Amino acid sequence: DADPDKPGDQPLTYVLSIMNGRGGTSSQGSPDEAKNVFSVGSTFMQQYPSGNQNLHINDISSNSAHGPALDGRNLPDIVAPGSYVDSTTTIPKNGYALKTGTSMASPQVSGAAALFFEWYRGQFNGADPSPAMVKAAFLPAAHDLAGNKDANGLTLGHPFDSKQGWGRLNLADVLKPPGDALYFDQEHLFTTTGQTWSYTINLDEPIQGLRA
Repeated sequence: DADPDKPGDQPLTYVLSIMNGRGGTSSQGSPDEAKNVFSVGSTFMQQYPSGNQNLHINDISSNSAHGPALDGRNLPDIVAPGSYVDSTTTIPKNGYALKTGTSMASPQVSGAAALFFEWYRGQFNGADPSPAMVKAAFLPAAHDLAGNKDANGLTLGHPFDSKQGWGRLNLADVLKPPGDALYFDQEHLFTTTGQTWSYTINLDEPIQGLRA
């Protein structure tokens, strides 16, 4: 509820940098475990001090925390380039430098979410996507980092896990899905335990892949 003084709820998409916990197990901090945040870990981006492209962009950078949450939920939700990223700095004053941290990764997800808002409004007559829809759009489209390295240098498996989450940010497939995409944004209200909702998809040919 972004405005507690205004009646009703004003939803806020909360993009959160997970702790710079340096791998391990459950090295996140607070409020990393909040259930409705969009939590972001970090991958490599550039080399220091040259600024050349780091070819290991699909490896989790050594600073990034690993989950899981203390109640067993997997986190972070997604990862994005955050190790040696161009950033403003106060040293030198009013200058620029290569910075490392999950705080460098989450702004990329925030910017991507803003572009998704713009796209979504164009598709659905000016309606804003809910915070849940923003996550639902980005997570299935993320790049699978299986075979690359986690923050401790160990080999990653396939998502969903507590190191890469659903994978690395992939804005291109969010804004222009490679196949048909269906969006259902909190259209049905469940008022009691045990209620269900279903949707039938009719296919003209065998399905090649489904992400949800």
